[in-house]
Amino acid sequence: VVGAGNVCPASLVSLTAGKSSLTDIDIGSVDGGSDQTPLDSEPDSTDPDDGTVGPDNAFAARDAYSEILCADSSPCGTYKPFDAASYARKWDLHREYEDDAAARRDHNNNYGYFGGQGGDCQNFVSQSLKAGGLRFMRAEGENSPDGTATGQSSKYHHGEGSWWSMYQETPAGAGSNLPLRSYDVTESFIRSKQLYHHLLDYDLATTEPPGTRVHTGDLLFYNLHGMSIDGTGDIGRDGEPDKGLDHTQIITRVTQNRVYVSQHSPGYTRSLRDVIDNNDDSDSTEPKHVWNTDWRFIIVRPHHTAANIGS
Repeated sequence: VVGAGNVCPASLVSLTAGKSSLTDIDIGSVDGGSDQTPLDSEPDSTDPDDGTVGPDNAFAARDAYSEILCADSSPCGTYKPFDAASYARKWDLHREYEDDAAARRDHNNNYGYFGGQGGDCQNFVSQSLKAGGLRFMRAEGENSPDGTATGQSSKYHHGEGSWWSMYQETPAGAGSNLPLRSYDVTESFIRSKQLYHHLLDYDLATTEPPGTRVHTGDLLFYNLHGMSIDGTGDIGRDGEPDKGLDHTQIITRVTQNRVYVSQHSPGYTRSLRDVIDNNDDSDSTEPKHVWNTDWRFIIVRPHHTAANIGS
């Protein structure tokens, strides 16, 4: 397992906000939504509207493609966590919540939308990382999602090290003045497991040890049905198979007593304590979904914005 030696054991995970431990974080919510705070895992197959997901596990291409984004040493660039958090708070789609049709209408259409429960969580976090300064990789130096210009789309390559999302515009159809957009995207942009490995493989981020103080802009990678990173296939007490990391959130605010997270599918910004309490049944007479026993999250802290490929 890539990076497994750096992952803090789930049973030892401890978050602090100021002087407060996670168990002291107040239950609460902001920015509306219902009283429930669901977590939904990614579907087995995720396709954007009018888009494709290419084969990014093409390890044979590792030596065939070279890209230098860092002139002196790799990785390079400084992640801007508050810019990432600001984006996430702006585009969390909390007003739409579980209204998928409204979310499709109101999302940032510079990126595709992976509707349905659990479908857009990682896509949203990747957008936030992009706002925080992360550069597209395996895109011949291109760093804009707009691939409409002639020949532009051919610069975005799938394969080892790739991380990008791109759209192309075509003339409006009959009865419409709006251009049509089609999207292409890498697995690492929209899949929790793949982004986790991308960030660690290229030293763009680190996993945080037990007792660490969480920061705005940190990421939470969840396995909602087990304790592994890449999946074991074992059936848990909740009746669901352990498929590995399958959901992602971004921490968008840290106060003295509360940690707030933002996510999509459904869209909300809520306190992390609220999220845990609403998805944990340890107080049940027959608990089947107990945090740090049946499900977990891993804290990942981005540091850099780019890395070289094949150098």
